[in-house]
Amino acid sequence: MRLKSLLVLGVFGLILVSLGVVSAGKTLYMTADNAIAGKNVLYLDESTQSWIHDHSTKLNGNPSLGYYLYYPKVNHAIPSTPDGDNHVPPLSTHDNYWISKNSYTGSFSTGIWKFFVRVGDRGAGSDNGQFHINLFRCTSQSNTATCTYLLNATGRLIGHGDSGTMIQFNFNSASSFSFNNEYILAQLYNYKVNMGGSDNHLPEVSLEYSSALSRIETPGFTVVGCAPSCGSSVCGPDPVCGESCGTCTAGTECQNGACVLIGHSCLSSDDTIMKLYQQTNSDGALWNYSNYYWDICYSSVFGIVYGGDITSVHNCVGTNKVIGLYDISNSHAEIPSLNTYDYDVCYGNLECINDNSAGENCLDSTRKVVVRLKESTNSHISDASDTSYPIKICCKSPIIPVSTITGAYFANMSDKPINKSDLNDLVKLVVSGELLQNKEINYTIYKSIWWWFDKEVAQTPGVGFITWRAGSKTGGGLEEGLYYFKARVTGESKDIDTRENENVNLRYLEVTPNENNQPPVARITGLKDRQIYFLEKLNFSQDSYDEDDDFTYIWDLGNGETRAGNSISLENYHFDYTYTTPGQKDIILTVTDSRGLTDRDKVSILILDATSEQVLAYISKPVWDEFIIKKEIDFNATLSYAAQYIDKDTSVNCLAGPCPSKTEGCPPESTLPFPSCKLDVINIPGWDGLNDLYFNWTFINGLFPSIKKYYGAAGISGAITTAEYDNPAVPSKPHKAILKVTY
Repeated sequence: MRLKSLLVLGVFGLILVSLGVVSAGKTLYMTADNAIAGKNVLYLDESTQSWIHDHSTKLNGNPSLGYYLYYPKVNHAIPSTPDGDNHVPPLSTHDNYWISKNSYTGSFSTGIWKFFVRVGDRGAGSDNGQFHINLFRCTSQSNTATCTYLLNATGRLIGHGDSGTMIQFNFNSASSFSFNNEYILAQLYNYKVNMGGSDNHLPEVSLEYSSALSRIETPGFTVVGCAPSCGSSVCGPDPVCGESCGTCTAGTECQNGACVLIGHSCLSSDDTIMKLYQQTNSDGALWNYSNYYWDICYSSVFGIVYGGDITSVHNCVGTNKVIGLYDISNSHAEIPSLNTYDYDVCYGNLECINDNSAGENCLDSTRKVVVRLKESTNSHISDASDTSYPIKICCKSPIIPVSTITGAYFANMSDKPINKSDLNDLVKLVVSGELLQNKEINYTIYKSIWWWFDKEVAQTPGVGFITWRAGSKTGGGLEEGLYYFKARVTGESKDIDTRENENVNLRYLEVTPNENNQPPVARITGLKDRQIYFLEKLNFSQDSYDEDDDFTYIWDLGNGETRAGNSISLENYHFDYTYTTPGQKDIILTVTDSRGLTDRDKVSILILDATSEQVLAYISKPVWDEFIIKKEIDFNATLSYAAQYIDKDTSVNCLAGPCPSKTEGCPPESTLPFPSCKLDVINIPGWDGLNDLYFNWTFINGLFPSIKKYYGAAGISGAITTAEYDNPAVPSKPHKAILKVTY
């Protein structure tokens, strides 16, 4: 047993951390290094016209570093007295902004500029956008100013999330210009943003580090040096002045100055059966040809992702031919039953026939139309929607079970779903679904940042579930915050996101700022304390756990042998063992978590053989491994006993003390099934039966082991005693009480 010294630690500092919270709405913040600086504030109203009010505080720092602009979508009352030229009308084809409100003298650098658009929930087309900007040097800010063209930049979206979109302008070169009492003008033009809903606009934002933003309401200035030049472009704006180079015909769209066909894309190349140049009346190509724009997709035809082996999905095996092609591209086709063409289009486990029946669908309802042909050979090809082509290529795909993730959540190490953990706790990332056994799953963990892009903090593959130190990042370090994860079966195209969990309480994991490691719990099951067993096979099992860590464990079998394991491999978590000698066995299980905390459990059993008398010395008070905060300790060993088993007897004889009424084990020679093989214990005496037991006590001082006290007596007077320790102990050097009982 142990005495516990009570150590009161003085509190030598309480640190209150005030966390900055960005309020939703109302303000436009210009920021540096991804953190809200609050140096430049613009108030906006999203009505037909917007008013801009200049905050007096100016932004400090190096303007060449570039800055991020944060734009919450809000409504704000129009000031009753707007500031003169700070009136901003709706955006038009060309939108002109002064980079500096006052004249500028000195060096002005360009390179990469970025700004961030906050538009609420992400729309379906949130990654659609194109932007252009021209920079001019102007003699004044009047509508008759003479402005000289400097250079041009094209903007692009470099990322988007649920919280907004980042646009980056890359200038043709990182240039530096000198100004002498002049003004810098930025001209935005030919922009297109689809943010979903009605947010089809660009916010009125300053693109640089100025203390205010001005808008020329009537762009009547004279531009010097801007000569339109389309070059090889046949559509879209010219790269200098933004004038149109032409428009594209129906069915095509402008991409990088060229008109290209509007295509149809599959989920992946593994989903692609073949390609057409256009949707109808088209030549065909194999699945991997790059210059054809209309994909024929398994998922589009059958409504599910192919569940077979995708590594060989395009190999021609058995009856999986769809059509024949004359060449790998720019090719006419033939029906699958003909074999005059050299290149077969094959896919997975499809079974295809040509169907000349009338109507949109296949005559066989188990088949789907993959493509249509005009003739049985030397034919153009259309997709399934073109009913003017009479020959339907109808295919069926025998169902192959698909591994599917249907749910995702965080759990503690005892598998209980959680939405909160302490920093550095070990947590599980768990997915549920169908046919996931032995499937590799890719997990990506994100930190949710409501005013910025959510940040990926870790990514790792695993089978079943993986574990993660709450708040840990791939590059090291720990951060509190709100986290979620996405999971995907390797080879599949769809992510499952904890934010889609039907239980709203399990969509995020809140990681608190403090580390609070809870100790493990050691618990022996199977073998029962103070019971009688034989020289038989015994089951050693446990129900130990730790809710926030992995752990290791060591079994001490009480005879000099040990067994070890850990909570990952679970080796020796349960095992069978047979003792070869009789007597008392004190079995101790020690569990240690990965951060060093420990717990122990102990079971004492009595092993009988067929020849000798055996004694169990048992201290019932204090409890083993108990912490006590007083010097004088009461001890009780009245549950000690002695017993004997004679070979082939049908019972066990209790010799002294309060023996159990029945054995928990069975003699090895018994032929009866368990538990019928358990034996009754007979001749159990009353409390006076302790008179045949002699109790020898040794009390050892933990800090001074040479100081020992002894006591011995028979019966009740020996079983119950009191010992006094002269000083407190410490956990690493506990006081001890050793009891030896003889019959």
